[in-house]
Amino acid sequence: TAFTASGTGFNNGTSTVNIVQPALQLTGLNTTTTTFSANDVFQVIVGLPGPDYVYVSEYQAVRVGGGPLTATIASDNITAGQLVTSAGSGSPVSVEIAPGAYSSPNTVANGGVEFDPTGSGNTTISASITGFTASDAATVNVAVTEPQLQFYNSTTMVGAGLQTYYNTYRYVNLGATDHGGVTVRIQSDNPELALVSPDDNTAGTAFIDIIVPDGQQIARYITQGIAFGSTTLTATAPGFTPGTTSIEVVQPALIIAGLNTNTTTLSADDPIQVYLGLPSANNSSIVEYQSVRVGGGPLTATITSSDAAVGRLVTTAVSAGSVTIDIAPGSYFSPNTVVDGGVAFEPIGGGTVTISASIDGFIATTAASADVTVAQPQLQFSYPTTTVGAGLQTNYNYYRYVNLGATDHGGVTVHIESSNPQLALVSPDVNTPGTAFIDVVVPDGEQFAQYTVHGVEHSPDPVIFTATSPGFADGSATVTVVQPAVTITGLTNSTTTLSANSAFRVGVGIPTANNSSIAEYQAVRAGVNPLTVTVSSLDSNVGRLVTSGAASGSVTVNIDPGQVFSPNTVVDGGVAFEPLTSGTTTVSADIQGFVQTAQAFVEVTVETPQLRFYYTNLTVGAGLQSAGSYRYVDLGATDHGGVAVTISSSNPAVALVAPNTATAGSASIEVFVPDGQQIASYVAQGVQSQASGVTFNASAPGFTPGSSTVNVVDPALQIVYLSSTTTANAADLPFRVGVGIPTANNTAISEYQPVRPGAGPLTATITSSAPSIGQLVTTGSSGASVTVEIAPSQSYSPSTVASGGVAFDPQASGTTSVNATIPNFTPTDAATVVVTVTP
Repeated sequence: TAFTASGTGFNNGTSTVNIVQPALQLTGLNTTTTTFSANDVFQVIVGLPGPDYVYVSEYQAVRVGGGPLTATIASDNITAGQLVTSAGSGSPVSVEIAPGAYSSPNTVANGGVEFDPTGSGNTTISASITGFTASDAATVNVAVTEPQLQFYNSTTMVGAGLQTYYNTYRYVNLGATDHGGVTVRIQSDNPELALVSPDDNTAGTAFIDIIVPDGQQIARYITQGIAFGSTTLTATAPGFTPGTTSIEVVQPALIIAGLNTNTTTLSADDPIQVYLGLPSANNSSIVEYQSVRVGGGPLTATITSSDAAVGRLVTTAVSAGSVTIDIAPGSYFSPNTVVDGGVAFEPIGGGTVTISASIDGFIATTAASADVTVAQPQLQFSYPTTTVGAGLQTNYNYYRYVNLGATDHGGVTVHIESSNPQLALVSPDVNTPGTAFIDVVVPDGEQFAQYTVHGVEHSPDPVIFTATSPGFADGSATVTVVQPAVTITGLTNSTTTLSANSAFRVGVGIPTANNSSIAEYQAVRAGVNPLTVTVSSLDSNVGRLVTSGAASGSVTVNIDPGQVFSPNTVVDGGVAFEPLTSGTTTVSADIQGFVQTAQAFVEVTVETPQLRFYYTNLTVGAGLQSAGSYRYVDLGATDHGGVAVTISSSNPAVALVAPNTATAGSASIEVFVPDGQQIASYVAQGVQSQASGVTFNASAPGFTPGSSTVNVVDPALQIVYLSSTTTANAADLPFRVGVGIPTANNTAISEYQPVRPGAGPLTATITSSAPSIGQLVTTGSSGASVTVEIAPSQSYSPSTVASGGVAFDPQASGTTSVNATIPNFTPTDAATVVVTVTP
């Protein structure tokens, strides 16, 4: 037929519509299932037939305006599978396809259909609708089978007398969960070879029955080996196809583990364990651990030492060359401690011994035996080589000790001896004089014997230190005694004629390869006289040396036995450098027989102290004075005995100087600085501004003068603390006028500075451009214009009206400008505040 489309002003359009016989097909139905599988939901679909009516090529919905379509579905073998709808089950059944839909509902609850597998067999499911062509896909062949019981491991190997491990995934898989709960029987075809058990704690039997709850599908089991051979396990359950697996019972194997192959005669006993399981292909080890089967007795392992004089075996019952231990059913290894029934190797004497394990009927793998080397523990010096200075000793905190290498010795004495006491001695600590040998008692449980090396005479010939102790292999270390060295430490390279004396120390030790410094500090050896150090100043006019007994160009100090340095204060016997006049001198330290390192010479420069202004460039406003701290002259020295520092202005008409902020300035001041102090404080006061700076000069007897530039600039003012918004009914707003030096762009004050003492107070005039909006209030008046004063030594007008300040009194809504001026002062942008008053 033809469809025509028409519209006013348009040419008509036509289309040809071909009406054909519709088709149907099934979708969603599986072709294979099992008797315990869940019902299978499927649908009937309608539309245009495809080529040769194999399937529906285009889905099309039932037309709206007509009734629903009724599809009839049938199963030709209801013993294999029936059909289920909300109305019931059986064959045939019918479902509807509603107008506007092209398929039947997808659930039974909504009016659809399911296939219910009822038994093993084949059935054909077909669908039809009156007036519709049934495509090939409207018929589906479904095969229903019983689910197959399957062993996870198709072949199992187990050792005779052993059992498989429960957690190694030996189980039967049912292949279905919707079975309502089922009992699975697992049976050995030959109980003379293998048994089965439900877990690793139950004795094996010819068969076991395992209940598998509904919703689960795993039945676990254990295989136990009885005798060598092959057999089969069979799994059966009602409604399931039986399954089988092959069982191979083989000769089991053993290994030993945990045995150290190297030990000492004084080491603790070494626990050993015997492990059981399946042998590797070449019998070198075990590839799978398996436990002694439950239901049989324990296995007895024999452990043997090939030479009991080198090492024997220890159990709770005996210590001998051969012992036995048990491995309990359910375990694949022997106990790991002697207390729990295990075995340990006890080293006895030096040599090599073979430890082996055996069990009747078991393969002794290569790993069932091991060679153990037993040696005497070796005494080892922590420092195999030591260098010590003649007359010195090593430091205790460098941890020179002999390591015994064992702690289970019962307490032992270590003998440490020098091969040449004329060159080197030994002591047990840093406080004891050295001797040719020492005996150090090391308690049981400890393994270190500490010692100190003493150098006597330096020589190119090495000295051998030997350590011996009963039951231990001897140890040795090489000691080289070298010429010791001296150095200076703590002496400053620069000072002044008025600085305090500089205490320093002289240290000793062994030198670096190029004698530049000390490589290792070492103390004067105990038991000898103190070392005498001669300390000299090359130019005693520039600086001399001071001790508790002398002050000259050359002095002596001592370094006591046990000490690395001379004392660090003169009071305690040390030395200090005393600067005298300007110049340079070299301070040196020398000890007879010692190398003077490069650091045994220190060049010291002495200068006259320089008076230095902390601020070398200072800016102050005309009529004001500098504020804050850090306006001072630094003397650069404290040991001056008390000194008067004169600070003067090069142009008093422009700038004055004062000792503090409360004193009127003058052309110059004298500041006394007590001995031990080095700061002379001052205040700069501006008189009148000028383009060029004024120089402040500082001088004092014995000091190099110093100077600083003071720039006097036009002062500035601004208003502070006045809010730009308020309300007509608000309380009065106190504010202040501040003075100081302005920023570069004159927006505000960069540094507030007080009015200088000696000048009168500053008078600031404040005006309000619209007094009807807001007036100004002081103690004496109120209105459009008032005045306040800024007193000497103050940077601001008073903060309250009561104390002489000013406040803004809002009157009505609007805006007013509040301005402040002072004669000869620059008003910054912040000297004007626009205040908005709201209702």
